[in-house]
Amino acid sequence: MRAPATPLNDFDRARRQQQVIYALRDKVLNAGIWPQLLAQAPAIWQELESKMKTGLDFLTAVQLALYLKDIPRENIKTDVVDARYTMNYTTPRGEMVLIPDQAGLGELMLAVFGPDYSK
Repeated sequence: MRAPATPLNDFDRARRQQQVIYALRDKVLNAGIWPQLLAQAPAIWQELESKMKTGLDFLTAVQLALYLKDIPRENIKTDVVDARYTMNYTTPRGEMVLIPDQAGLGELMLAVFGPDYSK
């Protein structure tokens, strides 16, 4: 049984986070502040490093940003793992949780990454 969609939940938060990221990307690229941002990258990284966890080092993050800035927005595909891709589950202790619906996640992966995503 799939979980019912409820307003203002973690799924909605994930969608809003994506909107914020796209708005930030558009602002940085459209305002032409990319060169100044790149010059400030070490200080920005140092500030963010204490507030986020990532497996990327600074140089890799900069290289990734340089690559990603040239990808047209219409070529970026995203979605959210939401009620369409989860199922209700009751744990042995009686807690209600959501678990991934493996078949649904396969559909999501195809939609976001295309038919060659597993190759």
